[in-house]
Amino acid sequence: KLRQAVAASLNRQEIIDTVLLGRGKLTTAIPPATVPYVLSAAETAALPFYKQDYELVKRLLREGGQPNGFEFTFKTSPHSPDYVPAAQVIQRQLAKAGITMKIEQMEWGAVLKNFRAGTDFHAIAFARIWYADPEGYTYDTLHSKGASNAGHYANPEVDRLLEEQSSTASMQRRIAIWGDLQRIWAQDVPIIWPYAMRTRYNVWQPTLKGFTPMANASRVSLRHAWIER
Repeated sequence: KLRQAVAASLNRQEIIDTVLLGRGKLTTAIPPATVPYVLSAAETAALPFYKQDYELVKRLLREGGQPNGFEFTFKTSPHSPDYVPAAQVIQRQLAKAGITMKIEQMEWGAVLKNFRAGTDFHAIAFARIWYADPEGYTYDTLHSKGASNAGHYANPEVDRLLEEQSSTASMQRRIAIWGDLQRIWAQDVPIIWPYAMRTRYNVWQPTLKGFTPMANASRVSLRHAWIER
């Protein structure tokens, strides 16, 4: 109930307009570009807890045993230029609902260490890189036995559907499964997805050698890159 209350406190379009200057979209667990599996923009906007509704928040807080609101810490990093500004907008929106979110800025490596440990945080910011298939965005974080299920989320129906979509050869069945999964996750709120942003661009000097840009935005080749003097 408390996760649902946080989700229903958010005006996601305000976050997109303020932080991304409008260059973002509402998203489910899989981004808008994941056609044909992703829900339409209209279906996404109509999902539970996607619209800011402070009256609903009050009810959810009561049902969650926190009628006067609650406090939690959100760990994030200036690693990406949108992370901290987005956290600040979210903080203001939650405050209007009686929910206090403290922002703790950390070095990105420390954020990742906390996330991988899956224990030392109330809430944490992370983004997904590009994947060719929706499974890449979800299986590791939202299957009960997922390697990156830091929130310890467990829903047997989700596990069953994730496993079925991996094994079926029917495109239409996969589309139906992914529609069901997006609706379940919107209701359960294991993670809050405030927005999807456009592809990032890499800019580098010609003296940087050995760097190869990748479609998934990974910069792993920097491990072996060098500066030519």
